Amino acid sequence: MKMSRMNIFPQGLSLNIARTDFHFNRSFFSDHKGDIEMTLTKVNLVETIRDVCEFTKKDSHKLVDKLLGIIKNTLVNGEDVLVSGFGKFYVKEKRKRRGRNPATGEDLMLEPRKVVLFKCSGVLRDKINGKG
Repeated sequence: MKMSRMNIFPQGLSLNIARTDFHFNRSFFSDHKGDIEMTLTKVNLVETIRDVCEFTKKDSHKLVDKLLGIIKNTLVNGEDVLVSGFGKFYVKEKRKRRGRNPATGEDLMLEPRKVVLFKCSGVLRDKINGKG
């Protein structure tokens, strides 16, 4: 498979974060009530890129949008997205199967469909499990 390079950074800016580890303190994920929210959102990504890479908020937003757009288009085209040291996103086809409506208990046939799956890299798995 041929991969093409795209410049997703604002004019004149370059970025090398291949070996950068981002650490977030607990307050980074707090909502307005003070509860801990353990989901990294698109807004969090934009703000982190803005702060760590010293981009403007507008440029950070463009970067995140373009990166996610590239990932989405690659998956829609049936190609895998492999990020070394992170994992692999891929599309799997599910076959037609028998199912049940949980509200009514009625048996029905579920049509074939495609789903996006993620397989964690060994490096990330080890970090998550405290081995790396």
